[in-house]
Amino acid sequence: AIGVAAFTVGVVAGQTVNGVVLDRVGYGPAGVVGVTIGRLAGALLVVAAVVVSLVGEGAASVPVWLLVLPLLAGAGIAWQQATNGRLRNEVGSPLTATLVNFAGGTALLAAAAAVELAIAGPPQLPSEPWLYVGGAIGVVYIFLSAALVRHTGVLQLGLGSVVGLLGASVVIDALFPGHAGPPIEVALIAVVVAVVGVVVATVPRWRRR
Repeated sequence: AIGVAAFTVGVVAGQTVNGVVLDRVGYGPAGVVGVTIGRLAGALLVVAAVVVSLVGEGAASVPVWLLVLPLLAGAGIAWQQATNGRLRNEVGSPLTATLVNFAGGTALLAAAAAVELAIAGPPQLPSEPWLYVGGAIGVVYIFLSAALVRHTGVLQLGLGSVVGLLGASVVIDALFPGHAGPPIEVALIAVVVAVVGVVVATVPRWRRR
């Protein structure tokens, strides 16, 4: 509805802002990480990228709640990464966090599928095999994030994945445009602003000694 690039920038903004908060309160496995000028400026730049991504034809026709959902999803991802890291510290292995995530997700999806099956009947499954790769990629992503977050902190782990996320989202939008959302030029500007925010937030000279 809003395009991959706009959706991804919204997720990144939510993830970045909540990453700063979770690091500051010490919820992540790395403990309390102070809010420096660089981290704050970087987070604000990533949020500004969301505003940029909403400029252009199609954005005005999208309901506000549809624009807020990616922000909430990103905030949830940051919390998930911090929680997975804490669990990894307690049990000594990222495999446990990965198992818990996907066991819980499978149970919820199975319940939702049962309701859908009772109401609408059996679905028509897509035949394209690449559509089923997402689950396997998700397992790898959760495993790596649970293993790395105790070394990087919540914010830096999130920002470390931003460049790949945003770059891929622009390519996908260029190849398969969404029904709405900003033009590809505007999406590219939003990606550049977000990447600058990532660099500002992670450059070593801004860190508190």
